[in-house]
Amino acid sequence: MNSSALPEFKVEGAVIHLLGAPGTGKYTIAQEMLKLCDIRLVDNHLINNPLFSLVRLDGKTPLPARIWDNVIKIWDAVADTMVHISPREFSFVLTNGLFEGDDEDRKHMLNMKRVADERGGIYIPVRLCHHRCRRTHPPHHRRQPQRPHEGNRCVRACEIRVA
Repeated sequence: MNSSALPEFKVEGAVIHLLGAPGTGKYTIAQEMLKLCDIRLVDNHLINNPLFSLVRLDGKTPLPARIWDNVIKIWDAVADTMVHISPREFSFVLTNGLFEGDDEDRKHMLNMKRVADERGGIYIPVRLCHHRCRRTHPPHHRRQPQRPHEGNRCVRACEIRVA
């Protein structure tokens, strides 16, 4: 995509939520969006990396279950800031690896919808899929540890419907 050829457009008050399994291009798409409009990026790496850097990440040792409780605490602080501190005209693009059938993931998605509603904006969930399990990781991309239920296989990201 040649973003320099596209005009900048105005987006106000939106919460765009890019959802998908690792490797579907959430961060890459978000970076392109930053070039096109005045939007704030809240990437899952921004949330997870401070916590993941404090535990053993050797690819063999499972992540402690409690790590996800702490991830939720950070997301809660981000959500509170978006609702109560960020200017109403700010728009956000969020990235997450959320999966259908996971109750915590569904709660998180509904919470982000609530954030958009409380800000008086629009919530736009975008599900990204891939059909191949192999991809080339760009140098800036460090592979994130998977949740225990993901195993060592690719997980197909499924649409999570919001009522």
